[in-house]
Amino acid sequence: MDNTNKNLISKPTIDTSLLECSICLNILAEPVSVPCGHSFCRTCLVTALQRAQKKCPLCRAVCVIDAAVQNENVHLAAILKTCFPSQYNERLKEVEELKKQWKKTLPIFFFNDTLFPGYVLRLHLFEPRYKLMIKRALEGNRCFAYLPNFSSYTPSIGDVGLVAHVTECQFLHDGRALLEATITSRFKISDHWKEDGTNNLYYCQYEEFPDEKEEDTEGVKKLFEEALKNVDKFRALIESLDPIRQFTLKQAIGAFPPSGASAETVCWWLIITVTKVFNGIEDEERYKLLTSASLKWRLQKINEHINRILS
Repeated sequence: MDNTNKNLISKPTIDTSLLECSICLNILAEPVSVPCGHSFCRTCLVTALQRAQKKCPLCRAVCVIDAAVQNENVHLAAILKTCFPSQYNERLKEVEELKKQWKKTLPIFFFNDTLFPGYVLRLHLFEPRYKLMIKRALEGNRCFAYLPNFSSYTPSIGDVGLVAHVTECQFLHDGRALLEATITSRFKISDHWKEDGTNNLYYCQYEEFPDEKEEDTEGVKKLFEEALKNVDKFRALIESLDPIRQFTLKQAIGAFPPSGASAETVCWWLIITVTKVFNGIEDEERYKLLTSASLKWRLQKINEHINRILS
């Protein structure tokens, strides 16, 4: 074939609409195909399956997959990379930003008790939604959201909750679970939804909830020094008891704060100790302590409680 005839043969073109995600209406990014044959962006499919029944968003065929870890459709990805390299690279950058939110998405466990960072939580899970919750947590990052709730058992944007990390879990023959988890940190809910077909299992996206920067650093230092003295008072009190009582209390409050522990760690330990051992803080104030962003205020309040208890 001569050059003239070669030039007459046009190269095939691809209509970008054939490579669009029907959810976001943009070209596919990390395309994932579901059993019925339709394909979606990975992040779009994850969101769609989280917030609705496990069905294809396009044709509603049953779709029970974990889109977050499902293998990418390599042929579609190759076409996108070859035919639309710049667009596809931009879409991948967008996807990476969206995927960062996955690390801050957790199933919610509601309970009518206020806990604090450092608390060791022991649960017997028997409700269907929570049996599913713990299975998913163990398959993922071993975490779930603990949300204090005293009425509606529904989340709201701005609610303060706690991240619980599962350290031990035993399943019984009927699917019930006995678990131990450590409360690691606080958060605020930024979004939430109820997943269909899970007997009312809620999920949330969250943002970190750190303390505000204290301007009165000298005041915080003095309160922290007083708090350390209160830790020593509790140590002396427990060591003065008989061995059985010592063992019981140490099981309840856990290990004492290590040498060099931060003011925040010491403060939470004292709050847990006063709450569990002496039942010395009313429910309303416990919730205020949990939701306060002022370390100084928490130190001041817990020192006042201890001085009253030990006076």
